[in-house]
Amino acid sequence: MRILGKKIKSNIFNDSYFELESWKKVYRKTLLIPQISPSRKNAHRDNLVLIHTIRDIKDDNSPFFNGRAEDIIATWDIVSSSLIRMQSSCYDRSQWADVGFILAAPPQNIIGTFHKDVWFPNHAGNQSWENKNSYSLSDRYFLGINKSYNNAKVRKYIKSAMPDQTYASMMSPERLISESDGVYHNEVLIVGKKDINTYADFPPTDRVKVCGIYFYYERGQNHKLPQYQQNRELIEKLKQHNPDLPVIEHSVWGGELSAFSW
Repeated sequence: MRILGKKIKSNIFNDSYFELESWKKVYRKTLLIPQISPSRKNAHRDNLVLIHTIRDIKDDNSPFFNGRAEDIIATWDIVSSSLIRMQSSCYDRSQWADVGFILAAPPQNIIGTFHKDVWFPNHAGNQSWENKNSYSLSDRYFLGINKSYNNAKVRKYIKSAMPDQTYASMMSPERLISESDGVYHNEVLIVGKKDINTYADFPPTDRVKVCGIYFYYERGQNHKLPQYQQNRELIEKLKQHNPDLPVIEHSVWGGELSAFSW
């Protein structure tokens, strides 16, 4: 396809049927999380889930402190998330921060998958210092223009994470988790708003469900206790508007052995 005169190597919206069918399995299993009792937590062992993480929140500056998470996400054009495996034997970090929301994203809402962070400009065309441009986000999506496009080092890094130089790239969840190396978190782009036509042979985008609060921490690390306490306080704030969400704790020993509890 050609966008703004540039040829883009992508047939994502016509040729992603099998990948989307794989993402449908992740979606259906994630929807079950709020219904699972703590005594049956092993029913989700080794399941893959999408997480939108929250970090660097100061002075109550997050919209999640002012409303229900699911309602807020429903107003966003694009949501950045990471795919992790809820396994209890070994641990490979693939999320950006320690606390986040577990998302059940309909497969047709997923429009980009990458084994590294690709610095997607979620708020392009909507920043206070920019002229309003309703096409800016889609232009940057197809052309692969990241948050720090003018930074040469960032451009070099993005080229390794996004060789086709477009955010219109799709792989199955199994392939994504296998290509994620545990050093860099992966990134999955999700359309937050419903009723947007994306893929051929699939319905329009639907509401993204929030199914839990994710909390990662390392056990036996006394020097990390202050961060642990800060994250606990963050979770309590998030629970004020999301009292029905289970908190799923992911504890790790020595950077290798992990376990889930809720």
